[in-house]
Amino acid sequence: VIVLDDQDRMTMANAEARRLLQLSATNSVGKAAAELFESSEVVEFVTQPIEEGGAARERMVELDGNGRYRARLTKMDSGNRFLLLRSS
Repeated sequence: VIVLDDQDRMTMANAEARRLLQLSATNSVGKAAAELFESSEVVEFVTQPIEEGGAARERMVELDGNGRYRARLTKMDSGNRFLLLRSS
């Protein structure tokens, strides 16, 4: 689980997301999506706006050499986005 703010910067990641992305708990908050993900496919997925009236979108993504994941990006009431990665 990763939470991104309205400027595509990470505000929170759970331990499993940090492990997958090889991030430290202390210096990864505030990093831009382009710094978090090596895959341009994932960066594009998380940085494109969710369609007007839509609450979420999903697609399969390759996660930085760690396999394929079903990614679900959900818009939160605060304007932040919640990224859930599930192994396929």
